[in-house]
Amino acid sequence: MKLTVGLAQIDCKLGNIKKNLEKHISFIREARKNNAELVVFPELSLSGYFLKELVSEVGLKRDSEEINFLKKETIAGPDLVFGFVEECDSKYYNTSLYISKGEVSGYHRKIFLPNYGMFDEMRDFSKGNELSLINTAFGKVGIEICEDTWHPIITETMVRYGAKILIFLQASPSRFNKDGNISMSKDYLICKFYSMIYGVYILMVNRVGYENGINFWGGSAVFKPGGEILCKGSQFNEELVIEKIDLEMIRYARLGFPLLRDQDSDVLFGKI
Repeated sequence: MKLTVGLAQIDCKLGNIKKNLEKHISFIREARKNNAELVVFPELSLSGYFLKELVSEVGLKRDSEEINFLKKETIAGPDLVFGFVEECDSKYYNTSLYISKGEVSGYHRKIFLPNYGMFDEMRDFSKGNELSLINTAFGKVGIEICEDTWHPIITETMVRYGAKILIFLQASPSRFNKDGNISMSKDYLICKFYSMIYGVYILMVNRVGYENGINFWGGSAVFKPGGEILCKGSQFNEELVIEKIDLEMIRYARLGFPLLRDQDSDVLFGKI
């Protein structure tokens, strides 16, 4: 089975849901014109990232007017994954939704909230406390949000229970190496490692633009089972990256490099 995906590498406007929603609609429609069956946006794509005191102002419930508007847009396709501040029971979560044919198929609330350096998410958000595999027309999909990807237990668990595609939503700030160039090696390295070890496709979508003097570098990419980068977006520029993936390659990758087959889950998840 082949699947055309779109990576919507956008510049999110901090705290401006209306402008961000308009941009989502524009990119969804462009993806539809390119026959994409799935389009993915970055972390907190509806709100922007460094929200601080704006969190409560941009929080949305899943039945909000804005979310319902996006649901209607997916009735004609493509499927949609995006990030937003979810308000639920007087708490706020860094959440991503998977919407297909006008309905929410699944969601992921960010579990690992970074609280070091420039990051202060524990002040603003409640932690997610569960993993959910999403059943789609393309097979089981797992979603991780930025810091989650640095904790292998999440990826290990989702793959163990059948994920064939992993979607990584990022708001990764620019970091420079000693030569003054953008350093993306760590972000790419972890994606390449997971795609090679577990034989999965990884759709990594990072945003661009500036917030409070912080720049986001983009570089969104599709990683093929086995670790190869199929395509990647440019640095710093808004764009829609379109790529066709062949899900049959998952089977071939796992046959050729059968680490997942040989994984001893009883030892891995057993008591010490």
